[in-house]
Amino acid sequence: MSSPQLPCIHRAVPLVLLLLALFTPVHFAAAQGQAFNDAGSISTQHPDWMRGLADTTSLAAISLPGTHQTMASTVAGDDRGMVSLLVLGQSLGLRAQLDAGIRVLDIRVRHFGNGFILQRGAYYLGTNFDDVLGISVQFLQQHPSETILMRLKQEYESNSTTRSFADTFEAYRQQAAYTQFIWDGTTLPTLQQVRGKIVILDDFSGGVYGIRWGALDIQDEDIDTDTDIDAKWTLVRDQLARANASDSSKLYVNFASADCSSYAWDCATEHNPKLIASHLNPAILNHLAGGHVQHTGVLMMDFPGAGLIDAIIARNFQPTAEHFRTGDYNGDGRTDESWYSPRTNEFIVMLSNGQGGFTPTRNNTSAWGKWSDARFFSTGDYNGDRRTDWSWYAPRTNEFIVMLSNGQGGFTPVYNYTYASLGDWSDARFFSTGDYNGDGRTDWSWYAPWSRDFIVMLSNGQGGFSPVYNYTYASLGDWSGARFFSTGDYNGDRRTDWSWYAPWNQNFIVMLSNGKGGFTPVYNYTYASFEDWSKARFFNTGDYNADGRTDWSWYASWNQNFIVMTSNGQGGFTPVYTPWNFPGMP
Repeated sequence: MSSPQLPCIHRAVPLVLLLLALFTPVHFAAAQGQAFNDAGSISTQHPDWMRGLADTTSLAAISLPGTHQTMASTVAGDDRGMVSLLVLGQSLGLRAQLDAGIRVLDIRVRHFGNGFILQRGAYYLGTNFDDVLGISVQFLQQHPSETILMRLKQEYESNSTTRSFADTFEAYRQQAAYTQFIWDGTTLPTLQQVRGKIVILDDFSGGVYGIRWGALDIQDEDIDTDTDIDAKWTLVRDQLARANASDSSKLYVNFASADCSSYAWDCATEHNPKLIASHLNPAILNHLAGGHVQHTGVLMMDFPGAGLIDAIIARNFQPTAEHFRTGDYNGDGRTDESWYSPRTNEFIVMLSNGQGGFTPTRNNTSAWGKWSDARFFSTGDYNGDRRTDWSWYAPRTNEFIVMLSNGQGGFTPVYNYTYASLGDWSDARFFSTGDYNGDGRTDWSWYAPWSRDFIVMLSNGQGGFSPVYNYTYASLGDWSGARFFSTGDYNGDRRTDWSWYAPWNQNFIVMLSNGKGGFTPVYNYTYASFEDWSKARFFNTGDYNADGRTDWSWYASWNQNFIVMTSNGQGGFTPVYTPWNFPGMP
């Protein structure tokens, strides 16, 4: 559609602005800082940053930098500069903003001559909606991994129109140059649904033409007095906290800007957009740099600096992943990677392709319970199919959950209610995995300090367990102050054994598995033959002589000996001393 005939430039500048021009020396040197930038260029470029995000990511889960009054980088006919002081909120044009990483636009248009022109209040910004759409479409054609969120709002009074605002928007949307680039959905999409498209945040028709603006969680308070800049920062900070604590079901929008609603004199001297941004933007950047926020939601800013844009985008790529493990999840003999993403609530298995690369499989964990408070994550082969499984404990439901691998990077969960048959795990200690009966399936073991039981949970091959209770105080000693717990196969029978050190009697105790979940303890008095372990360091296990039996090693700092204790197959050891007095050893 053709651009509307441009209106007469708004020239009714109040007398107070003329007085300001004569008597108030308001000067701003262009600054290109990390938080605040009012220069005509910017020292950061992120034209393709969304390419690194998963297709399944909800827009609500992304930290998105945006600009308030996006097109207010110019104002028509301002030859004195005083209108600019009140109107301009950006120093970069639209394409420069998009290249820098801005992905949320605040587009305010006047309905004029059955078209849209860009305005801020009564002031025409010298451009029209075709310019906005043309630049946005060109950017998306060149960077199809990206998406642009565009808040569209009617600004100022209509003039010379014969149809509704909504009808004029529909006329724009139906143009061949734009229609395939404007998403027609009305609910929060995933990134895959809107890559290469403009998502309309509908602030004009109640959500008929896009996501309803009023359905979002928005902070957009204006200020009147100089002291309210601190109050505005409090509002921004509190909204950041709400976005950070959200579950990604709602889009949070946070205006780090304010339109002055006081007299023109106060606005121009104390509360113009540039002054407000010069206070708020550094506060936001410092807050983000302090690690207070992992997810910002949408931040709408005036004059954002390169460092501030960088910091918001970086929130999407923080090393916040948890529970990294390796294993063979599809049984092909190659090592795969796995990890949990708390931001997207996904457990991600990266299947090895055998050439150093991986194919990711994403598992939404919502059906398996909330992992934020989970404990005792471990891997193993619980059903003996030679594929790696996962297991973890959910303290809020008292369930031990085994996730049996399906061979394709996915899992079938098996829930074991621990309180009924396995005891309360809230204060349990010394969790470990192993194969205590040599059947090729992973078992669990743990110590219950309240009952002094060492409990072995023998796998049934289906994700469940049969517990075997070993009362430790009677035959194995009091474990409350024990140290150096470890598992291994000390006699080479392919069954997992336990070992630990009792500092109160200086015994290193090997518990040889009997294959039924029980143990035969072997006591090694360390002070007589192995020396005093009270100050020993760097304990570790391994098979140092390749005889298929687990050995121990440790460092005696008082005589600078590295001591390997080779297993004799009966729970005892033969120590081998190696002087270890290299420079730099502690």
